[in-house]
Amino acid sequence: MTRTELADALARVVPAFAANGLALLLAFYLWASARIVKISGRLPRPWPDIPSTAMPRATLATLAAAVLMCFAPGYVGVLGVALVGAFSAAFSLQGLAAFHDRSRGRPGRGLMLFGMYLTLFVTQGIALVALTLFGLADTALDRRRPKDSPAP
Repeated sequence: MTRTELADALARVVPAFAANGLALLLAFYLWASARIVKISGRLPRPWPDIPSTAMPRATLATLAAAVLMCFAPGYVGVLGVALVGAFSAAFSLQGLAAFHDRSRGRPGRGLMLFGMYLTLFVTQGIALVALTLFGLADTALDRRRPKDSPAP
């Protein structure tokens, strides 16, 4: 592989990494700021049950459309790559929420969560791939939502 080919390959995936990193960072900032406001007693609404949140299945079709856009030339392809990166961040957060939700009430939950976050920190986000796949499966299979309540 020549330097030009390597540079072209990196330029092709940079929008995905940028969108993924920014989406995760902004989600963390939103969570942290809401927690600060809650601690101050100025949060006008009750704190939501974040681990029970689940994305609708329609996001899978949108992700598929973004993957198809990746193969288009020009700015449409770059937009598709960025959308895939942003959706991968959303699905990794979905996987994180599913892990938190499924570990409720289990013995050693704190140790499991500590181990997961430590793995995420040590691998510098490489373990997000597993969480993304877990989030995709959680959204596709929809096993956490009770069967009598419709999807939002």
